[in-house]
Amino acid sequence: MSKYIHDPLHRSRMRELIQGFIEHCEVSQTLIGRMERLIEFDGRKYGVPAFTIFGPARAELETQFVGLVGVNDGQDARAAETLLQLIERVAVQPRIAEGSVLQILPVTDPVGLELDASVPSIAEDPYKFRREPVDGLIELEVSGAEAFSVTAEGPTPFLQAVASAEEVLHRLAAEEPGDRLVVRSQRIRREGAWRLSIRIPQTWPAAASVHWGSQFLVLFFRAHATRRELALREGD
Repeated sequence: MSKYIHDPLHRSRMRELIQGFIEHCEVSQTLIGRMERLIEFDGRKYGVPAFTIFGPARAELETQFVGLVGVNDGQDARAAETLLQLIERVAVQPRIAEGSVLQILPVTDPVGLELDASVPSIAEDPYKFRREPVDGLIELEVSGAEAFSVTAEGPTPFLQAVASAEEVLHRLAAEEPGDRLVVRSQRIRREGAWRLSIRIPQTWPAAASVHWGSQFLVLFFRAHATRRELALREGD
């Protein structure tokens, strides 16, 4: 019978990365963590942790379940660090997640995180949010694009929220010294579950990636709750 190695060194980068998530779980009544699944590779097991934030209920709105995925390429963990900053901001201002339950998967490829390599044996979808009945899915990743890129597919209130978040992000960036923030956007209207893909330029410094990525998410969630409520009122 084969035995799997559980040497902590095989999970050192993951443990360091999610330490901040775990610390927030220990002090927050609305954040919980779990092991989403295990991936076996080369006689070792790599865990895929996930975290859930329960935002405050909003009487006018039905609670939405939103999956957030930090897509990592090898050891680049900026997407996960961006989601951690979102958690930190929600901990201070819970109403950011008002009317939503956020299901967060910080890393999609734990083997790549540890070994800094793509592993063909886990090329299949390493997370389940694509198949779970969520109301919306947000994918965040660092890419070779030259601009901050946003692709949105979904119903009108969702697209309006994305447009509002982009507008405010531009305004905030204009107040910062240095180069102007360029946002490339594509919006596609369709009914049903919505999807938001955010791509951050690989050339950006880590601090800028985390700051602007988490800022956009905060702006989006605030705008989305408002747009959903307006749509309900207009439908009455």
